[in-house]
Amino acid sequence: LRTAADFNCKIVEMLFDGMLLRMDGSEVWVNFLGRFNACNLLAVYGAARLLGADKEETLRALSALRSVRGRFEPVRSASGITAIVDYAHTPDALENVIATVNDIRKPSQQLIAVCGCGGDRDRAKRPEMGAIASRDASIAIFTSDNPRTEDPEEILDEIMAGVRALSAHRRPRAGHPHGRHAGASERHNPRRGQGTRDLPDRGAREASFRRPRGAGGGVPRDESIARRAAGCPSKDAIE
Repeated sequence: LRTAADFNCKIVEMLFDGMLLRMDGSEVWVNFLGRFNACNLLAVYGAARLLGADKEETLRALSALRSVRGRFEPVRSASGITAIVDYAHTPDALENVIATVNDIRKPSQQLIAVCGCGGDRDRAKRPEMGAIASRDASIAIFTSDNPRTEDPEEILDEIMAGVRALSAHRRPRAGHPHGRHAGASERHNPRRGQGTRDLPDRGAREASFRRPRGAGGGVPRDESIARRAAGCPSKDAIE
């Protein structure tokens, strides 16, 4: 976006509704957010132009595009709370999503990041994602995300290893895994059935996790948690 090239793009304005781009000398409003999406759209534009597409038609097509559900999808409540649902399941993806929200939000607004790591998958990314969420968000909430054959609490421990490494100078307080004796700070009071672990960075932060349900019980996905946090109806109710 910044270097000399045959095609170039600049982000003029970015809101939770979308962003205004200056692409190849013309301004176009798109229903996407973030530098990563600006790069993607510029690649689409460049490919289309090199294949012979008209400039204005290509820009109109880009402006009409909609993101797929679960890819930086904004969900708004009647009270004005905005939740962003994204299928960020790698450290790089999580960092990009949080960085984009931080670019848009006002200094007075908090960013509460809810994330988890699936079981029977890459274990090396778990502490990385824990460190990123606790470092870049106002509050980080680590939740169970399809543990498969693994123990959900062991997955959470591996995520928290990254948080501890980041905050080695001050060890987080460990709460009971099922929340029976877990403490909660004034800024965040987990609902019954949750534990909490306090983080020293950026004042009084907390990393909490949901209690895994018993065998045969489902675990709510991040999208459902985000919708409830924003006071929005469920996905089925919206559809």
